[in-house]
Amino acid sequence: MAYSFKMADFLEQALLVIAVMALLAGVIWYFALRRDRAVFEHAMVLNAPRERVFSVVNNLRSWSEWLPRVAALMPSGTPASKLLGAPVFQFEGPASGKGAVMILRDPTNGFVYRWEIIEATEPAAVVVRELVLPPASYDGRLSIGGAYPTIHRLAIEAGINSCRVHWVSTMDCTALHTFLLRVIAGRYQAQFEARLNALKNHVESQSVSG
Repeated sequence: MAYSFKMADFLEQALLVIAVMALLAGVIWYFALRRDRAVFEHAMVLNAPRERVFSVVNNLRSWSEWLPRVAALMPSGTPASKLLGAPVFQFEGPASGKGAVMILRDPTNGFVYRWEIIEATEPAAVVVRELVLPPASYDGRLSIGGAYPTIHRLAIEAGINSCRVHWVSTMDCTALHTFLLRVIAGRYQAQFEARLNALKNHVESQSVSG
């Protein structure tokens, strides 16, 4: 009888361990493999005509002049810096519109950022796809397999001597990444709003100088 009792005890503990492992596997699957979506948005009135704003957001070379962090790394009046034999900045495709591409290799962390205009409806909207890749994913040809893109949609609504820009960023990624974004949503939202502020300052300074 004692032996039977110990065996039952063992089986009960084994089943408990299996249940816990199954639960952990489910949690890992949910966060690491399941796809989810995070959305951030902000709107702002710019004191500039819609056509001027469209010409700025429809040109990725212009983005390199005002987008926070990117503008800080953009070489000014000197040849593009080099990192491990690769240029920090690279532009591909047309100067503006669908197919225009900007690639940045951040010298502080080695990450590669790629922006591409995938839609442009003059003068009302521009859609840009952004990819962020760790250094190991960059092979000189920018292999993008397995990367999760961020889609930026900028809608420009006409006003009287001004326009309203509504910027929506959508990230399709793992549930874990989405969960972490929601945890730091306040900080990310502040950075997101800073982008629109930078666009506003850039466009309005052009309007004054023009």
